[in-house]
Amino acid sequence: MLACLKSSRNIVSFCIAKNTLHVVKPLAAMLQKRAQDIYHAYCMIDEVVDRLDQIRESVDEEFVDWYQVAEELAQKLETEIRMPRVSGSQTHRANAASANAEEYFRKNVAIPFLDHLTEQMHTRFDREDRVGSAIFSLVPDNIIKMKGDLKPLVEKLMYWEADLPSPLSILAELKEIGMDLPLGETAFPGPPRQSPQLSAAHEC
Repeated sequence: MLACLKSSRNIVSFCIAKNTLHVVKPLAAMLQKRAQDIYHAYCMIDEVVDRLDQIRESVDEEFVDWYQVAEELAQKLETEIRMPRVSGSQTHRANAASANAEEYFRKNVAIPFLDHLTEQMHTRFDREDRVGSAIFSLVPDNIIKMKGDLKPLVEKLMYWEADLPSPLSILAELKEIGMDLPLGETAFPGPPRQSPQLSAAHEC
């Protein structure tokens, strides 16, 4: 057990997993709740996926900090991070040529793990599989929280362009909702506005 804890691969792998999966942890907790707002869930999914993509793109810089933490942890265990022996042919694990231990664990552990994680997130939460999810943004409270930047929403609502009476007026309709409803309110004061554009979108 002690030898396992002191293993360089286990120490570095632990630090890599900790610094990548903490990005996913809030999303995992949110999706397991009974009462769930699907709109905010989709927004959170996109934020997590984008953050993981950023980490993957800057993995060389990110891994410097992770490796430093791994070295500090190794010191507490009275050991040091060593690069395992590299054979000429390896079939059961990554074996990219490396000049030192930091480069070895970045190429053979961190990058493959991040590639697998980002691939799985993109596969399970592909934006193309939920192109119609923009309809959930039409809840007035969600429109208010967009702080006036409604053009991205209009572009997404064009998914129903063929079903809308006058697609060009969607932006004006959304702006009217934003002006009529103060931030924090979740329902229209009085009878709801009968917008032909938004009514058509809700019926799709």
